[in-house]
Parts: sequence; structure tokens; C-alpha cells
Amino acid sequence: MESLPLHRLVTGPAPAPDRIFFTSIWFKGHNNPRYAELLPRLRRLDRYLVTCSDERIVRGLQYRAYRWSSPARNPAVMKLGGRRYRSLFTADNAQIADFPGPVVSDVDDPSFTEREVELLSMPNVEAYVVTAEGRHGASSPSASRSPTTSSRRASASPPSRRSWSKERRRRSRRIPSSLATSPRTC
Repeated sequence: MESLPLHRLVTGPAPAPDRIFFTSIWFKGHNNPRYAELLPRLRRLDRYLVTCSDERIVRGLQYRAYRWSSPARNPAVMKLGGRRYRSLFTADNAQIADFPGPVVSDVDDPSFTEREVELLSMPNVEAYVVTAEGRHGASSPSASRSPTTSSRRASASPPSRRSWSKERRRRSRRIPSSLATSPRTC
């Protein structure tokens, strides 16, 4: 997976105004296959990936360090990204609170915690895509993983954790497959 170096958030040429910021951890040879297929299709996406080793123990240590450092790293990286990019595509909902511009979140296997509901209800969230039911959604592992999307503008107030599933069904709609695979969607 092609990645831009993190120092480009500080130095180097400014990205075109239509470019979209994305940053995440990336594992050599071991990733979510959905993201391995999706990210290259999003042509306007500038990927800043923190790549981990393909050795199991080293990868485990790097992953733990990455997750442990997120309370300090996310605000700093999102601030730098917000200076150069107008919008963010994220697979990590924790990044939403720290990015100053519009956000589209890809919520893979949501857990529907109060914090996740709060983040997805923030005013800068333009839309989110849900690819599976969370542990509160009562779906089986063989359930369809068809993406659904929801616009943040559909509700004036954030749903409670209890009403989240009902609210999500009301606000969500299926993405036509022609749009889900089109490079113009991002």
C-alpha cells in the first residue's frame, strides 16, 4: 500500500484542495482485506500510514505502542492534517473529535458505546458508513456486510445508546453498488 511520509504534514508541497486526509496503522501482509481493497480505489485520498513489521512479536509491540500513544498522537496529527486538508476520511472514530473539518467515518464492526455514539454525533461528521452490526445488533458472523451510510444532518440531537440501533435503521440507507465502487464517491 502506497503511503505518504508523516513529515509531509509539516513540509513539502501543499495538497490540492480536493484531496482528503487519511491516517491509520498498517500491517505488512496482515490487514483488514476490506481496507486493502477500498483504500486504493479512493483516488482523492492521501494515505499517511504507520506501517508495522510483519514479525508477530514486533508487530504486537508496535501495535500496542500505537494504541497507547493515541491520546497524545491523535490531537497532534489531526491538527497538522487539519492545516493542510479540508476533510478527513477515518476508520478510527477517536480521530473525529480532533479534526477541525468535515469527516466521513467508516465504522467497521461498531460497538455502539456511549463514546462512539457521541463521536458519530459530532457536528463535523458529514456521514458514516457502517459495514456490520456491533455486539448490540444481534447479527451473526455470516450476516451481510453490505455498507450502509447515514448523514449526520438527519438528526438534531445524538441518539442514546439504547435508541442507537433504532435511530441508525431510521437514518441509514443502502449504498448502491455502483456508488460504493465508484472513485467519484470520495
